[in-house]
Amino acid sequence: MAHCGGGDGLGTADVLTPVMAWVESGRQPGRIVASTVAGGATTRTRPVFPYPVVARYDGTGNADDAANFVPSTPRAAPADYRWV
Repeated sequence: MAHCGGGDGLGTADVLTPVMAWVESGRQPGRIVASTVAGGATTRTRPVFPYPVVARYDGTGNADDAANFVPSTPRAAPADYRWV
């Protein structure tokens, strides 16, 4: 998310609170919710799951609400990209 700051993507997430809960009480986060904030109002949320799981819209409700997404593990491994 940090590399896309200021774009159309979801650029806000509270990562610290779930990580603190993990360290302090052993509750590993199953997801972190990312959001888009415009004019002080949250306009879109999406869950972010541990790799390789991705968020899949469940087909009901508002597609801009993280509550309407479920974890989905891709059938095939992602292509091996050589970035460097």
